[in-house]
Amino acid sequence: LWMGTTGAVLAATLVAAGEWHQRRDFRPRQLGQVLLLGALAGLIAGAVAQAAFSVEVWPPRVHEYVIRPLCWALMGALLGLLLSRTVPNLGAWRGLLAGAVGGGVGGVGFLLVCQMLPPALQALARMAGLGTLGLVIAAALLVVEKLFREASLEVIWAPNEATNFNLGAQAVTLGGGEDHVFVRGLPPRFASIVFADGVIEYVESATGRRTPLKDGSRLEIGKLNLVIHAAK
Repeated sequence: LWMGTTGAVLAATLVAAGEWHQRRDFRPRQLGQVLLLGALAGLIAGAVAQAAFSVEVWPPRVHEYVIRPLCWALMGALLGLLLSRTVPNLGAWRGLLAGAVGGGVGGVGFLLVCQMLPPALQALARMAGLGTLGLVIAAALLVVEKLFREASLEVIWAPNEATNFNLGAQAVTLGGGEDHVFVRGLPPRFASIVFADGVIEYVESATGRRTPLKDGSRLEIGKLNLVIHAAK
């Protein structure tokens, strides 16, 4: 139950943070799906941990410092897979990798935080450890996203406020619906930007017109300024 709750809270927090960063609304229907899938990831990791701890083959320290972080890594991998669906062009395998690394490292941090605080403050220790776990998973996802980035779209919302999206075969959509880049006043999926076979293109949905883009290309959509970044 604890792992299921942890998975649900982490998933909802990380997805909500991503939606806020991308200036999109976190819808109730989406929240329900995220909570359910996050809880499922936590329950799977918890079941694996319970099974591993029931086998008294390894010394207690191995269970505590090896098996437990591995179970956190498993939950992180499943959460990374879930989050990869909300991050354009991150990919399932990269999400799994980032989540596993973040979950394992964050799990160690969780144990350290719990050990540093006295037993009377274990509830606080679990909350602090949970925060550490979430931060490390988020950081790992950001690092992996940047490592594999070949081209990106910078969305400038206001001075000193910008969001970057990885460009790839999956189109980054722009519009006033459930698009990656929300532009108030435009219809859903008004346009998209895709990067395939070394070519970046801006595609107008209504006409199908394609406009080639390159590093440094700028677009103005509504009140937003868009800048393309690509390896030269």
